[in-house]
Amino acid sequence: MKQLWKKRWMNGLWLLLIGSTIFIMVVATTKKDNKQCKGITVETVGDDHFFVTEKEVVQLLNANGSIQGSAIAGIKVNMLEKRLENDKWIKNAELYVDNNQQLQVVIEENEPVARIFTVGGQSYYIDSSCTRLPLNNKVSVRVPMITNFPSDRMRWSNADSALMADIKNMMVYINNHSFWKAQVAQVHINNNRELELVPTIGSHVVLFGKPTDVDAKFNRLYSFYKQVWVNIGLEKYTTLNVRYRGQVVATKKGSDIVARPDSSLISRQ
Repeated sequence: MKQLWKKRWMNGLWLLLIGSTIFIMVVATTKKDNKQCKGITVETVGDDHFFVTEKEVVQLLNANGSIQGSAIAGIKVNMLEKRLENDKWIKNAELYVDNNQQLQVVIEENEPVARIFTVGGQSYYIDSSCTRLPLNNKVSVRVPMITNFPSDRMRWSNADSALMADIKNMMVYINNHSFWKAQVAQVHINNNRELELVPTIGSHVVLFGKPTDVDAKFNRLYSFYKQVWVNIGLEKYTTLNVRYRGQVVATKKGSDIVARPDSSLISRQ
């Protein structure tokens, strides 16, 4: 009987402790909600591009009235997050009110992977999800240029969407490899919807073909560079063709040269 009363007493004590804790938390939250927001702090995470300034973020937040000075309980955090994320340059927004009554805003910006130039003269960036990003006068981003994209429409056809998706995947590959990010300055789309790469170093053009088998083609090209760059130099070539599986066809003045990554150069007069 004594053990039973002891057990009941301990259970009651735990219930009282839990109830007191919940009561304190509710009171603390209520007091916090009744207080006014003292200000807004904006933090941008990721690469230091800052396509969206702190001033612009605050303007978006205050579109329907000033946040600073308003009751914390009335701040609709989810709605404000969605409002910020409607901006093309904002990929993600996280908002919360800290213990100092400051509205903390953490912004993750969209990261462009290429700049597109269309046949009609339009220009914009794309990100890793093929979302169009408007040009930004505040920041200049060094990304490969894609020229002669065949559509100026706001809504791409299935063929244009597939081409853009393949190009995007290729740009992600280039941006993830420091050598190619430095070496590829421009990607031109010819009339056959095949790609021609304009390098930073060298006066040649790389005939890449369709934006498929990207890893294999760049590996062949890199092997060719390693064999030729130091021994001969790249200035003597006009084109390097990686469209054919297992080889690089290099056009030199007056002759064609076939090079395979695992063999020496074979000259064809």
